[in-house]
Amino acid sequence: MSLIQLFAGLIAVLAGIVGWQMYRYPGGWKFAFSEAHHEDRQDLYAARSALRSLKVKAGTDLASARARLAWAEQTHRQRVDRAHRELNALLTTDRGEQLATLGPLSLYESELHIGTEQLPLAGIAAHCEPAHSGKKAYLYVTHSDGQSELHPVDTDYPEEAVRHFSVRLQNAIAAGSKLRKQRSRAIKKAEEALETVRADTAAVDSARQEVDTIATKHREDTRVKTAQADLEAARDRWEETTGRRPR
Repeated sequence: MSLIQLFAGLIAVLAGIVGWQMYRYPGGWKFAFSEAHHEDRQDLYAARSALRSLKVKAGTDLASARARLAWAEQTHRQRVDRAHRELNALLTTDRGEQLATLGPLSLYESELHIGTEQLPLAGIAAHCEPAHSGKKAYLYVTHSDGQSELHPVDTDYPEEAVRHFSVRLQNAIAAGSKLRKQRSRAIKKAEEALETVRADTAAVDSARQEVDTIATKHREDTRVKTAQADLEAARDRWEETTGRRPR
């Protein structure tokens, strides 16, 4: 930076200071800067400072209360979201791990895949029988409404493998029934937990009440009204002295 640039910068700063002082204390140079009107400036400054201090205090108190309210609301939303995710995880259907295969049949913890068809294990009875001719098996499925299906299965597996798959299938259905009961109880518990968390708005209600209380307190604070009246009186005195009314 050159000396000329530095000098120009200093001039600009000084001009800003002078301009601000004359804006704050209008009426001319002597009223804004002379020692003769120092007490007049102090009178106006004190009145402004008193009102500003009260307003800043009110603003700070209200901002802090609103921040506590925002935090309480965010915490409540997070708790609700977490409970909702836990419930959704239980409601989401998952076929589970693969337990066994037999040609086009794939057995999972909660589903039996027959080629591209997906058959939930819930509410069915099923077993496999090897065909007497070999290289073929039959899958028998009975639904909860009593309707039965027969699925021929082409396979090169021996009779022992077919019967082993049938045992795994029946065990998976039995285990699934137990797991579904446990899952049903878990879902009910998660639903109750979600409703409890949703209804638990005590912290939010308390924080909101605090905001309302502080806002009302400062709105009705007589000190602010008194300070505002004192400032108007100081402005009147300045206007009587200078002919200009300050803001």
